[in-house]
Amino acid sequence: MTLEHFTQSHRIGLAATALVAVMAISAPVHAGEVVDMRYAVEIAGTRVMDLDYRLDLDKTAYQTTLNAQSRGVLDMFSSLGLDMKGEGRINAGVLTPQSFVWGKSRKGKDKEIKVTWRADRMPVANRSFAMKNYRIKAIDDHLSRGMPDPLTALLKQGVLAGAKPCGGTERVFNGAEVYDLTFAFDKPDSFSAKDGGVYRGPAVKCLVTYRPVAGVSADKLQRQQADPPKFNIWLAPVATHDMGTIYVPVAVAGKLNGTGAVFTALASHATLAGAPLNAQSLASQ
Repeated sequence: MTLEHFTQSHRIGLAATALVAVMAISAPVHAGEVVDMRYAVEIAGTRVMDLDYRLDLDKTAYQTTLNAQSRGVLDMFSSLGLDMKGEGRINAGVLTPQSFVWGKSRKGKDKEIKVTWRADRMPVANRSFAMKNYRIKAIDDHLSRGMPDPLTALLKQGVLAGAKPCGGTERVFNGAEVYDLTFAFDKPDSFSAKDGGVYRGPAVKCLVTYRPVAGVSADKLQRQQADPPKFNIWLAPVATHDMGTIYVPVAVAGKLNGTGAVFTALASHATLAGAPLNAQSLASQ
């Protein structure tokens, strides 16, 4: 679910980005401790992708990395790899992105984007590939100071959302597209062994809606603004030593637009400083 444009083979991407951007931490987090996660992404019960995520968070800075690789049937027909890395600073609870790198390999063809934030906090993108001029102009018209990359946006809604996670819209820039992610609270929930994955404990179920803004074709813009892709994220409350209570995703699920096929993403491995997330959770399956 790292494939942000929701094409037939790529529509699970955005939800996976949401899942792994802040990852499931359900034990007290010590400043600078590392969270290592692996998620299994399935469509209609068939595993199609593995996601590896690493989060290093303290009072003044954050770093997140995501690696994704297609598996099974998807790998046979559309071998895909994706890497993302985001870095930034934290000041009085405010996240300020500094750099974001996005790389994709599909059928031996590589693409890369590097985004940096200037002193005035306006993002600047360098791409290894060409884009149509009208798309570039549309992107430039919608850029604003401090607008986050995907990983930073999801950290804001999860890890550092405060007492009210999953309650707002983030306008995101990934270097090639501007889009809105809207988070809305659904209901309290919980996870046990029967739900699958390694997390055990309370969670909040949220609905996330994706709406393209700029950088995409006119057809996609019209179609997905009228019928925006939606998916659910479950956020787990976590009491930390230094950051207060944080809320982080432990699962993602939804339906693929156009097919109705169900996708899910659950943690198959989850450790904090090398240990299971809590006494009830598992380190791996």
